[in-house]
Amino acid sequence: MRNVIVAWSRVDGHSFEQQVPLKFIGTMNQRLGFENKFDVLFLEGYTLLGEAYKNQLRELGFELHDCSTLFDSIPAHYNILRSFGDFEFKCFVRWLILEEYLPGEGIVHYDGDILFNINPKEFARRVFGKTFVFQGCPAVTVINNKEWFGMYREHLDRFASDVKGYSDEAWSMREGWESSLRTKWAGSRFRRIISSDQDLLSHLIHTDQIPQDRPQSIVSSLTDYVLFENPLCIHETNFNGPFVYKRHHGIDYFNDRAVAFWHMQSDWVFYLSKFIMRLRYFPVINSRRLQYNAHDFEDLINRILRKASRGRLVNRLAVYDFFFNEHDFSGIFSDRVWWKAGVFV
Repeated sequence: MRNVIVAWSRVDGHSFEQQVPLKFIGTMNQRLGFENKFDVLFLEGYTLLGEAYKNQLRELGFELHDCSTLFDSIPAHYNILRSFGDFEFKCFVRWLILEEYLPGEGIVHYDGDILFNINPKEFARRVFGKTFVFQGCPAVTVINNKEWFGMYREHLDRFASDVKGYSDEAWSMREGWESSLRTKWAGSRFRRIISSDQDLLSHLIHTDQIPQDRPQSIVSSLTDYVLFENPLCIHETNFNGPFVYKRHHGIDYFNDRAVAFWHMQSDWVFYLSKFIMRLRYFPVINSRRLQYNAHDFEDLINRILRKASRGRLVNRLAVYDFFFNEHDFSGIFSDRVWWKAGVFV
């Protein structure tokens, strides 16, 4: 299987690294003794990155591919999906690019915001032969069943030809999603109109219209790791808490099991940036619970400081550096600080 990341950029390599820190990922993997054999497919902006930055990635083990010509040839009937924004459009069509560029290959797809506690080579070995979207989020997706891409394309075509009609039909089939969330890793969606590839894949998994191995078969091959897609909702997929957090030789553990990987998605990075701002500017409240999605005073202050610094203080790379180079998560993974009581000691 090939480890792949689909990326795009409209800025130079330095600016790209601030938000999609591929060099940080490669350096961290190298430090931990992990393999760095990734195919990075750039849909846009490959030439903007500059040779110096691209060479740094290559030296770490990344193989870079300019897929802009293939991306530009995406059929016009998919243009309706641009109404969901540039990011979501590229997420919808990235699976078409993967099918075309790596035909017949088994892949492990990672978003560019995944940080590893498990060697990607070891992860691929353990999930060899399986096909699944990890806990309903395509940030980690393993595809070994060749029919997966064809089924996705078929439904994307139907969706693009009638966004509202397809979405209405999918919404009418939503009954039982709470069970599918657990038994199929179908994820959840709360928008009547399908607005992302994650929404579409959630529907397809829930209705058994795309291959998806059962979660138990995946979990059983990774029993020595803690698995969660959203770090803010660890408690929803792990019921053996409360947890004691520690970092040992660069690897993060909950009790006696290593965290498999961190999905450094935007909500999580924002939450972590609130903690950084608290330490820097409001240490007097450091012992208070750090609220999640509360739209409180700390949220407001964090947004103001982010805007004032134009994102320099709390961009994704700065958050990575704070928690993986300068510190660990011990300050945040405690019952007195974590947003939900009882998850950590």
